[in-house]
Amino acid sequence: GAASGSRKVDGEACLCWCWGPRWDLAFEVNTLFLVAPLLGSWELGHGTWPDLLSSPASFSIVSRFAVSIGYWQDPCIPHLVRLSKARKAPEINRGYFAHVHSVSQLIKAFLRKTGCNCQILNLGAGMDTTFWRLKDEDLLPSKYFEIDFPMIVTRKLHSIKLKPLLSKPILDLHSEDTLQMDGHTLDSTRYAIIGADLRDIPELEEKLKKCNMNTQ
Repeated sequence: GAASGSRKVDGEACLCWCWGPRWDLAFEVNTLFLVAPLLGSWELGHGTWPDLLSSPASFSIVSRFAVSIGYWQDPCIPHLVRLSKARKAPEINRGYFAHVHSVSQLIKAFLRKTGCNCQILNLGAGMDTTFWRLKDEDLLPSKYFEIDFPMIVTRKLHSIKLKPLLSKPILDLHSEDTLQMDGHTLDSTRYAIIGADLRDIPELEEKLKKCNMNTQ
């Protein structure tokens, strides 16, 4: 099931938190946090390190298959994730479609509520393509941040470098002459990808500040 709550900020009601079977979303005044599904259970000792490491990637693999047979459109995911030969049961594909659609609707509701004057922080982003989908719909926040393990980020950055379909939208929005990118980080005007371990909070905070996340 899913639940949501609301509160008033400066006299106006805003969606405060929402959770579902695969993702948690925590809403602050101008920041939306997307949290990968297994992080919570792992922190509580109910998950395992391999579960945590593979969760975003596994989600992307199943999403890639569902997209390939027409459950929804995502022109970017084929450039990030190889198509698995193993077929998925219709129930799994439908569940992933419901997840993608519902989370997308919640993100859009948050963006419209804030007039896109906000930031989104996606923890455990894996090969997620939300940034590109929001760009296509002209619904980008002030800045979109992604966090994942360095090894996952390295794979994603490699694909971005090689695929113009992925790199061009980032460059089109970038206001400086050079794009800051190394093996574990990409920082542009509207989009940042950061390789970090969520257990090392001081390091994560330092990297977010370097990428100009608004912490006020």
